[in-house]
Amino acid sequence: MLPVVVSMPISFATGYPITKSAVETHQHIAHGFEESSRQDMKSKHLEKQKVATKIKATIQDYFEIALDEYRGVGELKQSIIASFSKSFENTSEREIFQKIQFIFLQLVNNIPVLPFNQNISEGSLVANVISPVLRTFFHNPAIHPTIWPNTASVSVKIQKLANNDPSRAKQPDMIGNVVSNSRFVYEVMFGEVMGEGKNNIEKKNAIDLIRLGVFIKDALDNILHKTGVKCAASHQWTGYIIVLIAPGIYVMVDAGYVELPRSFETCGMFFNGLDTLLTFQVAYEHTVKMVLEAIN
Repeated sequence: MLPVVVSMPISFATGYPITKSAVETHQHIAHGFEESSRQDMKSKHLEKQKVATKIKATIQDYFEIALDEYRGVGELKQSIIASFSKSFENTSEREIFQKIQFIFLQLVNNIPVLPFNQNISEGSLVANVISPVLRTFFHNPAIHPTIWPNTASVSVKIQKLANNDPSRAKQPDMIGNVVSNSRFVYEVMFGEVMGEGKNNIEKKNAIDLIRLGVFIKDALDNILHKTGVKCAASHQWTGYIIVLIAPGIYVMVDAGYVELPRSFETCGMFFNGLDTLLTFQVAYEHTVKMVLEAIN
């Protein structure tokens, strides 16, 4: 998980030679300032959410059924269908539970009980794991559809035209759009996917993170220019928000890490990240709401 992506230049306006210990002291202060700023930004723009205990207990039952050699995924599917009769007095809890039921109904048909001992390609990850989970949390076909395009980002194209840049605009793997009058009007979320092959290296992942930052920065500039909204979101395995804190100064903050399930045996790590996904979903929907209020 990466910290805030922002340059913090330190000015050493001193009248004496800079020693190694002095540099380390300044670096320590800078790191502390970055971490403090990161936490402040998260607390301001990400209100922590919790999945209800009784929902988590039902999910835990799903895992146990799937991993039971005498019951398995066949019985799990029937158990999920039967659990649709559960009642919740709290409307938001009912909606969250329905989302999770829908996710697991898809996972029953998409992932094995035990993980495969081989790498999974980017396309397979998107089709079988990433899209079913993330679209359930972040896709609303009428208001903010999530798409897997084969075209360049409109926000990047606009920025390149404004700068007279003739180069080809980059293509993100995923885009979250805002809809108004039956048209995509703004891009407010982007995703980059990395398969498990030999290209999944630290350098490539860092480049993808920078690409995400550029995508959402250009989208935020476009939104800000026309609406005044100053916060947007992007995500991959780790979720990020990016905020314009002053003219020309953008801060990108990690919202949390979620391990999406490759098998039912490894679903426990996904289970531990449900609160993070819910927190990010609420922040994302709030951003969409602000954009729609600004343009309507």
